[in-house]
Amino acid sequence: MTDLSTSYPFVYLHGILAHDRSAIESNLWGRIPQEVRRRGGIAMFGNQDSLGSVQSNVYQLERTLEMAFRLTEAPKVHIIAHSKGGLDARCLAHRPSMQGRIASITTFATPHGGLRTADHFLGMSSSCLERIASPINWKATKNGDMYADCIGVLHDLSTEGAARFNEAYPDLPDIVYRTFGAVEQPRPRSPKGAWMHWMVKRHDGENDGLVPTWSTKRDPWQELRVPEGEPGLNHNDVIDQRKRDTPIITGDGRTWDSIVEVHLDLIEQLASIR
Repeated sequence: MTDLSTSYPFVYLHGILAHDRSAIESNLWGRIPQEVRRRGGIAMFGNQDSLGSVQSNVYQLERTLEMAFRLTEAPKVHIIAHSKGGLDARCLAHRPSMQGRIASITTFATPHGGLRTADHFLGMSSSCLERIASPINWKATKNGDMYADCIGVLHDLSTEGAARFNEAYPDLPDIVYRTFGAVEQPRPRSPKGAWMHWMVKRHDGENDGLVPTWSTKRDPWQELRVPEGEPGLNHNDVIDQRKRDTPIITGDGRTWDSIVEVHLDLIEQLASIR
């Protein structure tokens, strides 16, 4: 077991329609944070809005990271982000206050290339789009969001928005980047999940239930897949939300007993960065 007590803290950023309980407590990452802490490491959480735009969330994340630096007295942090949280992280790294303070950014199932599904919704009439967005914003606000903005998030996730974003926020030379994406067709666990998988497949092709594989690919990229006959990977399985011990094959050909082992191997690699 690797001792993580000398590693920079690990800050976990969630994706859309997800909420941390606080900057030090979250149930979104399954068994991963407790395993980091069991090895002496520090695990914290972004605690940003679940439906905030990238720009809005970045201001919230600046406050969270400033608190992390004060509490831990660490000079840098590692950021591990899921889904849209990866876009939040990449934008955050360009803030003047974060220069030289982020050691690495790792993204899981992040739509770096955007979603044609988002383009589809943005192609609707403004009145129709507002009717869809309003109740979603209301629910997100009820659940704790300060600046819920469904339409703003759709613009962030659109292919045009992604192209602008990638031009504006390129990788920085002093940060180590890692990228993972699921390549297996998921087995949806609910009618809502089945509908979302179908909708994204219709516009974007094969996906993990929300994000198409092609959109997660950003160098250096690694695929996550399961052996033949095993249940497919869901969008949230890549961060152990369901705490399933499904075997995982990574792009380098190695097989792991669960996604937790994949994360722990990643963390051990990141812990060596100075």
